[in-house]
Amino acid sequence: MTSRDTSSGLAYGLFTYIWWGLMPIYFRRLDGIPAGEILACRIVSSLVVLATVIVLVGRSRVFIQTFSRRRLLAALSLSTLLIAINWYFYTLAVCTSRLVEASLGYFIQPLLNAAFGAILFKESFRPLQRLAVLIALSGLVSLVLLQGQLPWIACVLALSFGLYSTLRKATPVDGLVGLSVETLVLSVPSVVYLVWLDGRDMLQSRLVDQSTFVWLWSGGLITALPLVCFGQAARRLRLSTLGFLQYISPSIQFGLAVFAFGETFDKRRLWGFGLVWLALAVYSLDVIRSARVRRAEAP
Repeated sequence: MTSRDTSSGLAYGLFTYIWWGLMPIYFRRLDGIPAGEILACRIVSSLVVLATVIVLVGRSRVFIQTFSRRRLLAALSLSTLLIAINWYFYTLAVCTSRLVEASLGYFIQPLLNAAFGAILFKESFRPLQRLAVLIALSGLVSLVLLQGQLPWIACVLALSFGLYSTLRKATPVDGLVGLSVETLVLSVPSVVYLVWLDGRDMLQSRLVDQSTFVWLWSGGLITALPLVCFGQAARRLRLSTLGFLQYISPSIQFGLAVFAFGETFDKRRLWGFGLVWLALAVYSLDVIRSARVRRAEAP
């Protein structure tokens, strides 16, 4: 991998994680519309956006050929399931004022990415990284003991997107084409669900004002753009580097949750989050030290 690939990967990654950090603003504007309906509209509108882009950039043939490659299609089908799970529970977290817990999931995920990278791609998993993972696990245990319940939304988000990142890194497909296949697969049940809701007069998006309706259906562009960039970043960067960049997104989400949306953050949560943040500090220190060693050893 060339330095140019790495530089472009960093640019794609920075854009992606800043954008995702600000995504709760979009969902809060849709207050009153169920998470499932928001997700279905996002998927259908994303398909329209991606189909347009595929045609404009001349990737139609590559897109069509993807469906004749069974192994590739199987991998993308699995990644489709993972991203659907992640989208739904993230939307649910924001709509039910659980963004603090959602941010915890994305704070944990960099450590999960490092673990997956070590196990599946034989990336180095150094002693400080192991220590960071253990500290993060102790933070989760603290949250369970102090709050009396598992932060399950955080766990689902971390695991689903961690697995998605790992699978997409191993899948030999362009980010735009891969995302378009995933969205096409998801669009079928999404359209069926919206038609089912409409047939039972349960489609809440029919009852909103015009500006909210336009905001809802702009979700395609809001959703597709960062995911295309993420696909490009995932192909160019190590999983551990992607994990390091991801600190940006939950930090913005956490700030929005506490300071803009007024979610509570009491002392019980502080203990658990504090341990996770400590784990991230240890992990970051290890990444920085490793990068310095590589630069010193470079000819």
